[in-house]
This record gives sequence, C-alpha cells and structure tokens, in this order.
Amino acid sequence: MRGVRRTGTPACTRTDTVIAAVAEACGFADQSHLTLTMRRHLGLTPGALRTDRAEAATSGDDGLPFDA
Repeated sequence: MRGVRRTGTPACTRTDTVIAAVAEACGFADQSHLTLTMRRHLGLTPGALRTDRAEAATSGDDGLPFDA
C-alpha cells in the first residue's frame, strides 16, 4: 500500500489520468486490484477518492482519510 500512498493517491486525484493507467504505473495487476487494495487500506475506491478530493479542494481540506 505504500506505493499507492506515495504514487497512486496523487495520480488518482488527477481526473485526466485513467485509473487503470494509475494501477499499472503503481505495479498493480489491474484496476480491480488497485481498487480492492485502496478500499481495504483507505476505505475509499479510487473513484471515491477523486470525488472527495475534488469536493475538498473547494473547502480547503485535503480530502484524505490519513495524514499524508
């Protein structure tokens, strides 16, 4: 999960980056593997993280469920 925290999380929040490409860049077998891992460790899917970060950007919160 450390790789997702350092690499995948910022990439997931960029709406122009396809989540499947983020998964591949982070070394996951596929998008579903990234999604399951993020849900298990963060309690959010990559899509939900994008939505939360977009909403947080307008409120000043970083939208992450952990201290980055």
